[in-house]
Amino acid sequence: MPGALPMPNPGDLSAVDDIDRCQHVDARGHRCRMFIAPAEKTFGSATDSDLADLTSDLCAHHAQRLLRRHRAGQTAGAELLASITDFADAASVNRFLGNLARMVALRRIPRRDAIALAYISQLILNSQAAGCRGELQSLQVEALRRQLAPPTRVIWDLPRRNQDPERNDNSKPDENRAGTNTGQ
Repeated sequence: MPGALPMPNPGDLSAVDDIDRCQHVDARGHRCRMFIAPAEKTFGSATDSDLADLTSDLCAHHAQRLLRRHRAGQTAGAELLASITDFADAASVNRFLGNLARMVALRRIPRRDAIALAYISQLILNSQAAGCRGELQSLQVEALRRQLAPPTRVIWDLPRRNQDPERNDNSKPDENRAGTNTGQ
């Protein structure tokens, strides 16, 4: 055809096209065909640098989805750890497991994530129980050592004064002299 425009090479278009297109790939392996959205449209006025880096290659739809998922994850994490300062005792681990069960029932946390968190909680509880058993065992060993060791004996044996066998124990020399002097 003499008046027709020449057909562009498909390889040249795909290289230019890939740079401006969304990089999201769905579960079936299909790639999104929308154009990349600028950060102002995705985040509005407040931008988070970590999320901005993650969403820089996404269209507005997929960037907003990622942002919502990220915020929901932060909210769920805050609710899970709301009443827990640390996992030092069994009560705090049990509070965490109660919060986890509630979040799974409300479908705020995926089941696989909940299974992993419950397993970690089980490991924490087992390590706490092992520590308590170790402390109890050391206390029992110490008590057994005290029982088997001979008791400490305290002997109150004060040294006595040496007395002359010729003297009478009841009489004192000062008393005898005093009695003889008064009689004259």
